[in-house]
Amino acid sequence: MTSATVEASIYDERWHPPPLPHVDGVRWYHKATTGSNVFVKPSHERASLPATIEFTLVNRSDQPLQGGSSTLYKLQDNQWYSLTFSGLGIPNLSPDDEKTYTLHLSPEEVNSRDRAGRYGPLGGGMYAFDTGHRTEVRYNSRGLAVAAIIVIDSDPLELTPAKDIQLERNDATITVTDARYEQADASHQRTLCVERGELGGQALITEQLMRGPYEGLRNCLPFFDGDVDRVILRSDTSTSSLFSPEFGPARFTYNGEGYEVRPLDDCTG
Repeated sequence: MTSATVEASIYDERWHPPPLPHVDGVRWYHKATTGSNVFVKPSHERASLPATIEFTLVNRSDQPLQGGSSTLYKLQDNQWYSLTFSGLGIPNLSPDDEKTYTLHLSPEEVNSRDRAGRYGPLGGGMYAFDTGHRTEVRYNSRGLAVAAIIVIDSDPLELTPAKDIQLERNDATITVTDARYEQADASHQRTLCVERGELGGQALITEQLMRGPYEGLRNCLPFFDGDVDRVILRSDTSTSSLFSPEFGPARFTYNGEGYEVRPLDDCTG
């Protein structure tokens, strides 16, 4: 039996946010009415960090909602960027049932072993929580997401390297050695080269670089300045997501600049 009800949103129901990726449409909470049979209700639509926000998904339809994986997105330059890099599969939600998700949002880094439902560091801006459940799923369609917008009032997040890295400089090249490299045995050590490149490839934002599979880049990109054109990263296999040998150099765009990641042996110059 469901108990959550639709209340007036702080956002105009006529506002159309950019569509979320990989779905055919979105059932946004701020567009829900008292007659809506499927919605997700946030406990707060605006908050300051640190914040704990509950999202209650309600299914008053006569069909189960197809399960998936919940995702937190951040909106930047009119595009949604995923901040969820792995997640457990969520079972279907039965008719006349509800499920509550609790997110803990922080301006500080989150323990890598305790990230379930915890996100940090985060900066201010607009976020969207997608429950991962889908409605109106038909043959050859991706269905509609069930999601809600929240705004975080906080300073912008600054891209900073980890505190436990070692630096060496040789002319225009900086070598970064992180703690994972020192702790790994030789078979699990990896050395990559990051260089300036053309714009293109995957666009990334600061919140993505500070955690998850792109975390290695946080120890590289802050060191590119006027006379540094190459950063060598010594880490472990956690950097494998930055580069796949079968696809050639990996290309990224961050803050209007292009970068390429490749094995050290393939570095130019």
